[in-house]
Parts: sequence; structure tokens; C-alpha cells
Amino acid sequence: MATKNEIIDVLRILYTAYDKQPDKDIASVYINTLDDLPAFALEQAAYKHIKTSKWFPKVGELRELALRVPNEAEIKARDNYRMTLDPTYQPTLVNDIVPPEREAELQELNNRFMRGEYEWIDGLFTWKEEVPF
Repeated sequence: MATKNEIIDVLRILYTAYDKQPDKDIASVYINTLDDLPAFALEQAAYKHIKTSKWFPKVGELRELALRVPNEAEIKARDNYRMTLDPTYQPTLVNDIVPPEREAELQELNNRFMRGEYEWIDGLFTWKEEVPF
């Protein structure tokens, strides 16, 4: 779980990104409410929030994003397993957090890919039913 210094590091990232002055009272609230989450997940959540929002995150928003980040051991185990099955598999980028509204769409694309519903035409990846000829 995240230590006080790790949470402060995440807050520094957020304060810098949102051009906000550090505030001891706000920092205290974040430190006392985010200490049960892994530091890795908090950092990833902070970067995801920075990429998707123009406002400084509330504790609940940061928690929600952090809880959706798989832990490093899960990612490595899944990637190692997939690489043993398929040597061409590329490991997951840890920054890839799928927004909930896109999970079903991405899962369906993955299923179609696994079923072989694609072709390479002139070096381009194309879904079979979308081939124009």
C-alpha cells in the first residue's frame, strides 16, 4: 500500500500538471484516504486523470481510476502467459487503462481478432467483412 511519501509524490505530479499550489489540508485528506491503495495504481490513475480531465481530481475520482489499474504482478503474469502461447505477443503497456464505456467494444474487437476475422491486404489490417472487393 502507498506510503505517505508515495502519495505526496503523486500529489506533486497533480499539482504540477494542474498548476496548483500545494495545500497541507488537502494533502492531508488525500494521504489519509488513499493509503490503502498501491502506489503504482495511484500514479497510473493520476496520469490517466491528467490525460482525460482539465480539473484537479477529487479523492473519489482518483480512487475509482486506481481501483481499475491491474497490479504489476497481474500484468506481468498475464503477459508472460500470453508470450508463451504466442511469441509475437507484445506485452501490455502499463499506462493502458481502458475506460469502462469502451471495455465491451474492445473486448468484442479482441474476440473477433482471436476468431481470425481479419486479413492483411497490401500490408494493412482489415476486418474480413469490410474488404471492398
